Amino acid sequence: MKKILIALALLVGFGMVNQTYAQKAKVLEHQPKKKPAWVNTLVKDYIIVVASSNTLEDAQEKALIKVKEHIISSVADNISSTSEYTLTEDTKSGDMSITENYKVATKTRAADIPFIKGISVNQVEEYYWEKVSEKGKITFYYHMKYPFTEFQLKKLIMEYERADRDLTQQLEGFLARIDDAESIEELNQLSNIIKALSTSFIDVDNRKTKCNVAVSKISQMIKNVSIEAVGTSLGEIR
Repeated sequence: MKKILIALALLVGFGMVNQTYAQKAKVLEHQPKKKPAWVNTLVKDYIIVVASSNTLEDAQEKALIKVKEHIISSVADNISSTSEYTLTEDTKSGDMSITENYKVATKTRAADIPFIKGISVNQVEEYYWEKVSEKGKITFYYHMKYPFTEFQLKKLIMEYERADRDLTQQLEGFLARIDDAESIEELNQLSNIIKALSTSFIDVDNRKTKCNVAVSKISQMIKNVSIEAVGTSLGEIR
């Protein structure tokens, strides 16, 4: 008898909890009419995200941003994982902040890949949203199913690496022009370009070191030129 009373008490308790939850959260509207099976699950070759906001449009935009962040992180994680050993060897340190800095730099550059810039609502395969009332507050939950295959990820990594090689070629080209510069103006221009390029690299990147050395060299070259020589041919001064 005691066990029956306890069971009844638990049932009543669960009923009160469910009733309280129902009072706190109530779905007022949703589209499509039937909730898809993929919501809040993992599906191969798709990115499943959900975002919330006080408007449907903002919730949709936030979900799209989450898709972009997911893809960018996937690219960064793959690039970083192949570079982590090299970074550790270069610095002779296991400092995790080095890897994290590399990931941040990778994510920043990956965001410029045309594929990622082209992510849009038009490419969403399926969606589901709910308008929910919670404690008197209206919240929209937007679920998004976005196609993204392993093949697409590999293509993005190749695109990133190709862009990275292009950066190296650009840097080497500008470095080669320093000794052939013919005016202070040209040296200043090269210095500004190399400084801008250096922001693409992290502290343990040899290319960033090259940038810093080049900027210092240019600065010293300019100092060595007399004020009277400003704007004239450096070839004449030499």
